[in-house]
Amino acid sequence: MSIIYLMIGCAVPQPEMNAATGERINLKEITDNDTREDIPENFEKTMPESSIILNGMVVFEKKYITETISDNVSDFSYDNETFVFLKNDILYSNDKLCSSINIKNKPQGIRLSDGLILTYGSNEISVYSINDCGKIFSLKRAFSKISFFSPYIIQYNRNEFSISKVGSTKRPLTGGLKIPIENIYYFNGKVYFLLNQNRLVPLVLTENINGELVGSFTNPIPLPENSNIITSDGNYLYLGKNNYIAQYELSDISLNKKQEYKIEDTEGCQFIQSNALKCGDEIFSYSQNKFFKLGNVEKAHTTDNSILYLKKNILNAIYTDEKHFVKEILLNKPDISLCRTETRYFLNDWDGKIKEIDIYAYSSKVVSKIPEDCSYGFDFKGGYFIDNKNNIKIKVAEKVNENDNYNMYLRKIGDNYYYYFEKKDD
Repeated sequence: MSIIYLMIGCAVPQPEMNAATGERINLKEITDNDTREDIPENFEKTMPESSIILNGMVVFEKKYITETISDNVSDFSYDNETFVFLKNDILYSNDKLCSSINIKNKPQGIRLSDGLILTYGSNEISVYSINDCGKIFSLKRAFSKISFFSPYIIQYNRNEFSISKVGSTKRPLTGGLKIPIENIYYFNGKVYFLLNQNRLVPLVLTENINGELVGSFTNPIPLPENSNIITSDGNYLYLGKNNYIAQYELSDISLNKKQEYKIEDTEGCQFIQSNALKCGDEIFSYSQNKFFKLGNVEKAHTTDNSILYLKKNILNAIYTDEKHFVKEILLNKPDISLCRTETRYFLNDWDGKIKEIDIYAYSSKVVSKIPEDCSYGFDFKGGYFIDNKNNIKIKVAEKVNENDNYNMYLRKIGDNYYYYFEKKDD
């Protein structure tokens, strides 16, 4: 029994041109991170003069750099190193020749594909061109769900769909499937309908001699059994199953696995805004093959060296290619303390962790708490914890610089540097 049918529907309105106006702003391209890094070795070469620093602590923490792009952002989209975001009634982009486009009515959402920006409201769909820096096309909203793969606008609901071409005045291609449509993707001239029976149905798009869209369905492509999460970024199809995410290329008749990423469990995970895999409060980076804890993210997109994410209407970018040192000045030096039981030593360290110290093997391990019978009786001076009564000295920091009045000490914990100062005895 056939599961599909095609028919021709109503006409698309004439394209509408509208020159862009409004203030131009230059946004730094998201893939060009020029953040200047603080180097701890340079800091320790010169003794600071500020009493605020000398009575506090200077921390160099190595971490992934996060930058805020804009606040009050309602939506964003990314495609081929170009990104756009919607703020109030203005579309902003990182394109230097078209950094902003004014729009008349604030839409519900936006989609970017090959230099074209689709915006949609409850009644209308509009398309803006970054090259023309203005509106080039519009049509009426037909169905509740929208996919945009330039130049094709695909609207659909549970069983019906409508495909229009940007710039065309011809009637859209409309039709339907008897099995409910879960999602729609597009690769290399074919529209792929994801059905709730875990299979893809390809539709080959062509144009007849009148310039109208014509569709021809081919044989369904089965998906791996029990794939529980599926998405596409327009280049690859991503399937989640049990403890892995697989990246596939689509051919005419099958799926070709390109790469596989192992994760602990895909249960409770979901794809948000294109290719971003969200598991709890973490977003997965394919290039780094690891998760980044970013909190309650609403939308995200991963690139080779960054993750764009929207959180509480603030658009941020975290650069995932490498960590950089970030300097922080603490006005009040945090406490550090050492205690001992009959056989063990426990350090409450500056990184907020509790460590059990083996003073003979010069090693430590992180523990959850300090024992109740742990007694404190150590003085902390000159980088050492000292127990004169029992003739014990435990070194935790090293002197790296000095002047007439102060010594500078360094404690290195992992990749992070903690500098503090002690006033010399008179």
